[in-house]
Amino acid sequence: MNLPALSVKQPWASRIARGAKTIETRTWAPSWRGPLVIVSSREPDTRFEDSVTSGLPYGQALCIVLLIDCRPMTEADEQAACCEIYPRAVAWVLKGCWRLVPFGVTGQRGLYPVEIHPAHVGGRGAYDEIAEYHRRAIARGFRWRKGHDG
Repeated sequence: MNLPALSVKQPWASRIARGAKTIETRTWAPSWRGPLVIVSSREPDTRFEDSVTSGLPYGQALCIVLLIDCRPMTEADEQAACCEIYPRAVAWVLKGCWRLVPFGVTGQRGLYPVEIHPAHVGGRGAYDEIAEYHRRAIARGFRWRKGHDG
């Protein structure tokens, strides 16, 4: 199944995969609500020293979360977002987390497709659960790219 993916710099991607970061922030909001693959960017967030980001996976799909809402960020979101509010910040509210067997992905800007197989999520049970969330999102009319039907 093809799912939308988002590239996130380290250490943030790993924090999302651990469930320690439940809000991602951007200055834009997609129309998509549903399963979202978190991919670690090839480059770390340069605000961190190497000691914080060394040993973390880069350029790999790490997990699948549910994107359940996008709304203007508030000060109340700062702890879950692991950052202070900034101008035009949009809070991407994430729920749940299926850890992936990491695999290489060439990232892109915006949302982009990543093919997920049962082996990536540890078997058919988790895969079918994610596929059902994806099916429900499509049935509710959510799309993540123009002309995308699932």
